[in-house]
Amino acid sequence: MAIIKFLSDVNIDGYITATAPAAPTNLSLSIVNDTINVTFTASTTTGIDSYLVFSSVAGGDYSLISVIPPEDFGSTMSVVDNSFDVPGTQAYRVYAVKNGILSNDLTGSTVFSAGAVEASNMSVKVLNNAFLVQWDAPSTNSRFVVSYSVYKHQSATQSGLAEGNASLIYSGVETRFMYEVSGTTTDFHQFWVTTTIAS
Repeated sequence: MAIIKFLSDVNIDGYITATAPAAPTNLSLSIVNDTINVTFTASTTTGIDSYLVFSSVAGGDYSLISVIPPEDFGSTMSVVDNSFDVPGTQAYRVYAVKNGILSNDLTGSTVFSAGAVEASNMSVKVLNNAFLVQWDAPSTNSRFVVSYSVYKHQSATQSGLAEGNASLIYSGVETRFMYEVSGTTTDFHQFWVTTTIAS
């Protein structure tokens, strides 16, 4: 009976052992619009089975966002991350996997700011005893919006309308709100819409 041993993976007792592959290197993180491009250099170990990319959103637990199979390998690889919906520090860990064993992690982080996220194209339709207030979601970074707030100020004169005197009449995720007017009024009404983003 012949016994074949792979000497590079055999310890002194003759048991097969497995060593961790070399970690990927050169992690680069770049912000592109509302995504983060995660780029890294391949492991120097041959026969890698896959690469795993994990992310942590704003200090949260790490979760798997991408598995790169052999057919997608290159000397440099990239993953576009659009899975996060909270601004802040986005952290990453990248592993090479061979024979079920993970390499050391390649780590890095970057700070993502959603910037000004504002509703657009607000309109107000006058109905019999109500105002229909409508608006469009922000054209960029809308996934970071957790709620819209509608404020209203009412005055006997148009010049008396002021945002600083407005009161909150709606808060939620819809992009339209029906404000009903009780009784008969000849007052002027003005509305404002603001956004609240995740933090």
